[in-house]
Amino acid sequence: MEFRGIGAYHDGERGAKSGPNTVFTFVVDGVRLAHLGDLGHTLSSEQLGELKDTEVLFAPTGGPPASLELEEMVELWEKLRPKIVIPMHFKTDKCSFPKSSIDDLINLRPGAKKIGDSFIIVSKNELPEPIEIIVLDPSR
Repeated sequence: MEFRGIGAYHDGERGAKSGPNTVFTFVVDGVRLAHLGDLGHTLSSEQLGELKDTEVLFAPTGGPPASLELEEMVELWEKLRPKIVIPMHFKTDKCSFPKSSIDDLINLRPGAKKIGDSFIIVSKNELPEPIEIIVLDPSR
């Protein structure tokens, strides 16, 4: 397994409001994954380059105060073009501080699929084309 941390911020002011954030990339069994953490700013071309060839992207979609606006996050993953996007950090009945819910994401991207489970199995030779948005059930 290979992994790397990429320096980023929780806000659009280089961390002045909310501090640093680390974007992590992993390669597991040949599949390249990236976890954006609480990314709160658009990425530089250098940061985007470090995320090139991401196949599975864990993206915060709840918007402020924890991350980019939902629309900005969707723009980011459209630049990265992963095979699978797994939304995270969104508003639920048990977590009310994010601005956007999974329904907001589905309204923006109707192809998003709720799979009714909290896990998926991904293999290199079965990655979808084009981008597939898979909504996992939040942990209880």
